[in-house]
Amino acid sequence: MKASALVIGGGPAGLGAALKLAGAGIKVYLVEKEGAVGGWGARYVCKATDSCQQCSACLIPKKIQEVYQHPLVEILTNTQVVDVEGEPGSFQVRLQRDQTLDPTLCNACGRCLEACPKAAVDLLNPWAVSYRIDKERCKVYSGEDCDLCARACPTGAINFHRPGASWDLSVQLVVAAIGHEPFDARRKYRLGYGRFPRVITGLELEEALNRIEGTDIFGDGWRPLDVAFIQCVGSRDVQEGADYCSRVCCKYALRLAGLLRHREPATKATFYYMDIQTGGKGFPEIYRQARDDFEFMRGIPARIDGGDRLKLHFDGVSGEGFANREHDLVVLSVGIAPSANTAEMARLLTLNRDEHGFLKGREGIYVAGTAGGPRDISESLAHGMETAAKAIIKLEGREG
Repeated sequence: MKASALVIGGGPAGLGAALKLAGAGIKVYLVEKEGAVGGWGARYVCKATDSCQQCSACLIPKKIQEVYQHPLVEILTNTQVVDVEGEPGSFQVRLQRDQTLDPTLCNACGRCLEACPKAAVDLLNPWAVSYRIDKERCKVYSGEDCDLCARACPTGAINFHRPGASWDLSVQLVVAAIGHEPFDARRKYRLGYGRFPRVITGLELEEALNRIEGTDIFGDGWRPLDVAFIQCVGSRDVQEGADYCSRVCCKYALRLAGLLRHREPATKATFYYMDIQTGGKGFPEIYRQARDDFEFMRGIPARIDGGDRLKLHFDGVSGEGFANREHDLVVLSVGIAPSANTAEMARLLTLNRDEHGFLKGREGIYVAGTAGGPRDISESLAHGMETAAKAIIKLEGREG
């Protein structure tokens, strides 16, 4: 064993980096703040219809299985980095584990989900059946007295009085693969997210289609047949400080529409867009097919009102004057934003950030995947491996 490395984040880039480092004989500590590795990618649905749509969602379970089977990768879930000191080639890292929900005791019975009045316990990803406690929703973390989920748990997996654990590691290099956050659609108040139940985000549609076989996405028997996709929500938006293209929104929106149509052939979809980014393996063909199957309206609606059907108001869309249209369901194609803990991670690792808030690496500490800017699943995996390869070359040169 040559050395040891810390990989922060178990999403696609973190998985790719961990496997590349371990393949070079380096001991890897893969730290993930959630209860399971996989990141956002583990929540995405496979968008295959009659043929593979090359969305890369299927790669995540395979890579997770590989890291769990690799003898040089130690996976540390529910764990966060709280301190980093030292210099390239010799870093001292302090880790802290939240043990409120012990995944080794959880039998995935779902009773905690049923007991929680705030829906603070949710399914982290469907295929791994991993639960988590959302601290922003949980009454306990807001200072209230509540133990309903703990009392409902038959195995004692949830215990708010169980103390956390902390310990130190010494590593030679660090890879920050902390991922990203989907843009908060509530910031676009006029588009109705959070006010109208049938205005949802692309991620929510991904998760719903990942749970079910058909198109009953709300679980009440209702199936949307007329769906609007609004592109560039939180991307290419100077007012939101996100004047960059997120590079993934067009890809997932068109593939999701294709999957909806595949599951329910009567489904109609309309795309409201500024322009369509068609880069990526296989995507130009998907786009050409979508132009035949769906309607494209150039321009972004200014406002959405509720009712039996959602009313989209716009001015100048596709050259028209002021008008409105109605749809059953509106999907906001939200973009990629820096992770919520990016600023704290920049402080801990002494890293700079770019003009959009994404991390920039330095000697001995490398940035991989969407921690450094927008990328899709396959790009993030590849970038994680590429970043690790550069770190290995640098480490071998230092040791030589």
